[in-house]
Amino acid sequence: MNGGVLLGIYGAGSEFGTTKILSIDDATLTSLTNDAIYVYAHSTAKLGGIVRGQIR
Repeated sequence: MNGGVLLGIYGAGSEFGTTKILSIDDATLTSLTNDAIYVYAHSTAKLGGIVRGQIR
C-alpha cells in the first residue's frame, strides 16, 4: 500500500542530532497506533533511502 507522508520529522540534514517534540492530532495518533507503518529516511545524497522498512 502506498501513501503520503503521515508524519515528517526532519526537513533538513542540519536538523539531525536535535530533539524534536511533535504535536499530532487524534487521527494521526490512531493511525500510528493501529495501522501498518513504513519508515523511510532519505537524503539528497541517498534518494533511494538510507534506512527504510516496515515496522508493523
